[in-house]
Amino acid sequence: MLDLILEIALKSALVSALALALVMALRNLPAAQRAWIAHLGLALSLAMPLIVLLGPKLEMTGPWSRVTHAATGAPMSAGDVVAASPLPSHRVDVGLLTNDIVLIVYASVAAALLLALALGLVRLFRLQRDAAVLTEPNWLCALAETQHRMGLKQGTALLCSPQLAAPVSWGLLRPTIMLSPTALKASDKAEAILAHELAHVARMDWVNLLIARLATALYWFNPIVWALAWQAHELREEAADDVVLRGEVRGSDYASLLMGFARAGRAPVVCAHGVTPGKNSLRRRLERVLNGDARRDPARPMWVAICAGVALGVAAPVGAFTPVDHAAPGVKTHLASYDFDLDQSGVDVTDFDASYAEAAEDAEPPEPAEASEPPEPPELGELDGGRTYMRDGRLSPQALAQLRTFDITPQWLDNMEREIANVRQLPLDDIVALAALGVTPQYIRSLSDAGYRNLDIDELKAFAAHEISPAFIRELATAGYADLAANDLIALRVAGIDAQYIRSMESVGLRIDRRDGARTIGRAGPSPAPPPPIPRSSN
Repeated sequence: MLDLILEIALKSALVSALALALVMALRNLPAAQRAWIAHLGLALSLAMPLIVLLGPKLEMTGPWSRVTHAATGAPMSAGDVVAASPLPSHRVDVGLLTNDIVLIVYASVAAALLLALALGLVRLFRLQRDAAVLTEPNWLCALAETQHRMGLKQGTALLCSPQLAAPVSWGLLRPTIMLSPTALKASDKAEAILAHELAHVARMDWVNLLIARLATALYWFNPIVWALAWQAHELREEAADDVVLRGEVRGSDYASLLMGFARAGRAPVVCAHGVTPGKNSLRRRLERVLNGDARRDPARPMWVAICAGVALGVAAPVGAFTPVDHAAPGVKTHLASYDFDLDQSGVDVTDFDASYAEAAEDAEPPEPAEASEPPEPPELGELDGGRTYMRDGRLSPQALAQLRTFDITPQWLDNMEREIANVRQLPLDDIVALAALGVTPQYIRSLSDAGYRNLDIDELKAFAAHEISPAFIRELATAGYADLAANDLIALRVAGIDAQYIRSMESVGLRIDRRDGARTIGRAGPSPAPPPPIPRSSN
């Protein structure tokens, strides 16, 4: 999960950084056109999870890729593969704990920001519920004339609320403009006030505002997204100012109107647009309003179409980019290149054949074995290759050295016993191997959550040795390989097969039959003709 979040965060950061760079570089463009660039950058950043998860994949190799396990054509057992694999650090449990903490912190902050957005929407609708409908003829006539001049035919609700310090607007299908008592006193500037708010309505700025809020909640840790959202907000207000100034309102009159609302204070509404400038943007907006040479052109449909096409052309390959593992020279990456000697293996790696499922269905269940008394532990014994572990009923120096080397303590055994029953009764070789391979209670629980419960010790060691993680299991499931047997999963990992490899094989015409657990692989094409009938004798 953390790997997926990091991938999405990096790709969204690239898209938002490019949009922010364009907004900052193209300062000579009108505010409406620059605002479209910022809005597209935020929208694509917000949509990046869907692009990554559901979009096409563009697989590329490079210095970021890992080298797959080297293999030769010589027969080998799965036990040999386990023994030959590099041993990860036994401190992997610290990494898992760190990942959990990072995910909890990320989710907590994102949830807090989303909660603030939800509360803002609730406050907005409560203001609308408590507001009074404005019936003053001067304001209603100004609204009708401004809508006619701007070509807006949709109905707009005009309300008044004493809880506001300045006018605000929101909504999409049924937009609403809510005036403050201060605004009602400026009836001589009614058209300017309404033109500013109707400009937000016409440009669907309320939707853009919500997109920016959602993007900053999802990527709260990325300052680039916050900077882009701030730029988008400022450009929305400047574009609305330009709509007012393209009418019959003089720049000096509109500047005095902005100053009056700035003195009255900002509206305490976080989910709506208002004419009131912020403390940091007042000077810039006033300078731009009074600048007679500033470009105030609207964003034409052709400009919007070009921006959208370029944005999709950039975001699609960024989202589709998928680094893949590359094989070292001489490495065979297909499962058929491995010959497993099942007689020498502690792990039964099953061949991918259609007959496997039929044999499993026809096989008789084995008779339960009779329980036998456990053997007495030797006082002086040599186990597994002549290494002496017990002397006079006590652990040998060699055994103590191994236990200490891999930090096997009573606390470690207590923690492991919560996941593996009777772990203290296991052979010492197995206990040392579990610690050396980095098997922890967290790792066992994560495999259990992924659907692999009650793995035996050999399977658990093989999973750890080949770094089979829940993410790898989920990745195969997305490619159609869910609920694989443990041995099949180990075989796929040993062969270096992942979801990208499976999709690449399917893309070139290989048909994969998943009806029997995805064990039959063949080339797509017409079914072979039936054999001709055997000619009968004329006698």
